[in-house]
Amino acid sequence: MMSTPNSRSGITLLEVIIALAIFAGSGLVLARLLEQGTDAIERARLETDAALIAESIMDEISAGVLLPRDQHDLDRGGSEWHCSVRISDGPLAGLRRVEVQVIPRAGGTLERHAGRFHFVLERWIHQSFDSFADGPGLPDATGARSR
Repeated sequence: MMSTPNSRSGITLLEVIIALAIFAGSGLVLARLLEQGTDAIERARLETDAALIAESIMDEISAGVLLPRDQHDLDRGGSEWHCSVRISDGPLAGLRRVEVQVIPRAGGTLERHAGRFHFVLERWIHQSFDSFADGPGLPDATGARSR
């Protein structure tokens, strides 16, 4: 049987347009997934950094090396953080509740993350902070102690 002159083999313009639309849609979905993955990795890194900073501050307070202050800013590894320390009395004499909160500093290198997350570390410490009245202060951006 011979084919009629009107039948052609190949693809039509409509089929090409549909294929391109499917390809473009798939590309957009993959790009969005890649963006979400990158954001999750960056957030995990920043939360880990914040946890390490809070642990470091808490350990120094617990050891009596660091004088607790209400608020201060830190620059660690090129990232700028705002830290706050709250101390309240516990139910027993000498027992104190210490809370260290670390957040990305507004206006700093982590500006786009400011307000998106914060890390809070809370511990009960058996010690009087009044004995630290003349102790060392918190480190400044260079790591030097200030009163």
